[in-house]
Amino acid sequence: MSASQFPPLQSTQSSKHCSNCSTLMSIYMLPGHYSQQVEIDVCHDCNAIWFDQMESSKLSPDGTVTLFQLINERGGASSTAASKFGQGLRCVTCGDGMRLTNDRVKNTRFSYQSCSRGHGRLTTFYNFLAEKQFVRELTQQERAKLATSVQQIKCSSCAGCANRRYSGAVFNEKCT
Repeated sequence: MSASQFPPLQSTQSSKHCSNCSTLMSIYMLPGHYSQQVEIDVCHDCNAIWFDQMESSKLSPDGTVTLFQLINERGGASSTAASKFGQGLRCVTCGDGMRLTNDRVKNTRFSYQSCSRGHGRLTTFYNFLAEKQFVRELTQQERAKLATSVQQIKCSSCAGCANRRYSGAVFNEKCT
């Protein structure tokens, strides 16, 4: 079944403001484990997701696919949020400063801003896809093979032209 065959997702307005751009976020109710619903907050301006503590882990496979659908409806994982994420972001719950956290699932690295008090985390669409292992970094061998046949690679963050010789994930220099 293609993404266009799913009904559009319904949202309500959140009381939370995105800590990246201050826009009021939207709430989506997604399927969780054991027939529970998981409420997540999404910033459509940044293509970023706020997960309260452990919400990402509470998503069932159907909930994850539903969130993939939302990412597809929003035009994919490219956004300017990753280039804006840095120091100075505040938790949407307590207002305390957040810290950049680098994480890994198997061999896939991803990052997010996490609340120092454990209230939750703000992540980009791209990093959510990496967390769920839907996208991954290319190995050195895969990058070398790709470099022989592809003239242009788009940045995983901003969709701009990326330097194909840059090691690690495919980002251009301004997004790293």
